[in-house]
Amino acid sequence: MKYFAAEQVRDFFNPPLVKTELINTLKTHFADLHRGEAVNSPRLVLELGQKAAAALGAMLATSSTGAMLATNQTLIGGKIVCVVPQNTERGLNPHQGVVILFSPIDGTPLGIFDATEITAYRTAAMSAAATAILSREDSETLTIVGTGYQAFLHAIFTSQIRQLKEIRIFARNPENSKSLQKKLAEELTTKVTVATDLGTSVANSDILCLCTSARTPYFSSQQLPPGIHVNAIGACRPGMREIEVVPRSELRVFVDDPERCREEAQELDLLFAGDRSLHPLTAIGAVFSENCVGRSNRQQITLFKSVGVGLQDIATAAMLLA
Repeated sequence: MKYFAAEQVRDFFNPPLVKTELINTLKTHFADLHRGEAVNSPRLVLELGQKAAAALGAMLATSSTGAMLATNQTLIGGKIVCVVPQNTERGLNPHQGVVILFSPIDGTPLGIFDATEITAYRTAAMSAAATAILSREDSETLTIVGTGYQAFLHAIFTSQIRQLKEIRIFARNPENSKSLQKKLAEELTTKVTVATDLGTSVANSDILCLCTSARTPYFSSQQLPPGIHVNAIGACRPGMREIEVVPRSELRVFVDDPERCREEAQELDLLFAGDRSLHPLTAIGAVFSENCVGRSNRQQITLFKSVGVGLQDIATAAMLLA
């Protein structure tokens, strides 16, 4: 059994070509999920105190697409993780844990992987995959809400699939925005600025990435401008809300896993209008598999809601075993 530490995972996925391969790998697996060839388990969550808002969670998955493994076998595995929002203040990633892959033949562990980096890269890559197919091809301006590792990686991945001219960073603490601005300026040639007014920045953006653990929405989907694409990825469990999603004729909502989002994405409560089983959520895998159209016109507003699922973790981890 192999162990992949955080630095090994980070170094593996750092090259741009590998990032592109990861984006394409996730597209393949989520197309399979839509076809019923992969399965995500419900998220198991054990709260670790209401004040700290910390939790211990586990997500399991299987996928028949094991082509990246030398044995070309079915993927079986999952992730166990501690989510500690206060880690941002400590200079640590809020997500700490491990991903493990098992042999589908005899159940022996094949590899253990640092979940902090796996989670970070698979989340940003999933957003990039959705952005590539849902945002307008001529999108030039990106606003990012949040200043943590996810915000950084979303800027990097989005820059790889769209020719951005400006990236705007917004945080409730302007000093944090300036810190991320400096970090991104060292990595990208794109103009990076600090947004002091979120409403104005969003109103003039083509793409919006929400990368925070907020429990109070920053705004409503009614405030989104025509043509924008939104990735809402920070609110990964009940109680968290970055945006209040309400019914709107121009709005189409896509999700990583419809069943998981119906159970976990409270941001969509008003969209369901009281019955979480009725509203049709479009699985992003349906678009990846070309069974469903993504963006249908330039004025349409597209929103990709991801709560994060085990399939993302095992598909990403398996690339290191190829």
